[in-house]
Amino acid sequence: MEEKTESATLDNGVKILFGRKELGSYSFLCDAIEDRTLRLRAYSSLAYYINKAAFYKFAWSVLSFLGIILPAAATYLTCKAEVNAKLIAFITALTTVASGTLALFKCADKKEAYRNSAENLKSELSEYCAKTGRYSSVEDSERNAIFSEAMERIIKQGYSKIASLENNASGKS
Repeated sequence: MEEKTESATLDNGVKILFGRKELGSYSFLCDAIEDRTLRLRAYSSLAYYINKAAFYKFAWSVLSFLGIILPAAATYLTCKAEVNAKLIAFITALTTVASGTLALFKCADKKEAYRNSAENLKSELSEYCAKTGRYSSVEDSERNAIFSEAMERIIKQGYSKIASLENNASGKS
């Protein structure tokens, strides 16, 4: 058996801008994997899905907030006689851009798809590390093979869902 000498931590070349705290909370699951390749694949996949889910959550929140606040501001300012009409037009244009961006990039759908993939991966990692379910009565080498297949299935399902959303956004069938 390979000796584990490195952990799957943020300093292993995985760049993550969003969801850093969540990833740190679950890195212990990856650290429990003895096989280096499997450990790094699990960590980088988990980091990717958490990062993307957090990014789209942030984008969805900001754009949705703008979609609520900007029309309210335009309505309020319209009632003020001394407000420049160009300001109202600018606010209305920003509202249109925020709403269009939200719809075009399908932020809510992507947030959900990435979040589902992250949660599925965390669930699979937990089951693997706890040696429960299908991992309960198998040898480590077989456990690794089962986990590898399950992880790749989760990744492929996540990719397929995102590709489907991208194709629908661009009008492809």
